Amino acid sequence: MEHGKKNDGDRQLEPKAGLKIEELSFEEALQRLENLVEKMEKEELPLEESLRCFQEGTELTRHCRKLLSEADSKVKVILEEGALADFEEAERKDVGDGDEE
Repeated sequence: MEHGKKNDGDRQLEPKAGLKIEELSFEEALQRLENLVEKMEKEELPLEESLRCFQEGTELTRHCRKLLSEADSKVKVILEEGALADFEEAERKDVGDGDEE
């Protein structure tokens, strides 16, 4: 049974089937990033695989920063307004600001 547990960490490396990076939660993206870093540190990867991991790690980092920035904005609204009602209004403004690329 111990042998099966050894591969549990490998399963964490892959995001949920069909999810793009921008669809990952902060926690999922951070876990994926940590797993990529660990993989790159432990294994001697071919150049192409290293570049793929680096590129994905960069995209994950951007995604995490974006999510943290959004959370920071929401916290500021809550602190400034002192009410959760304005939380949804700020979220609607963020969506309407044209985050689309």
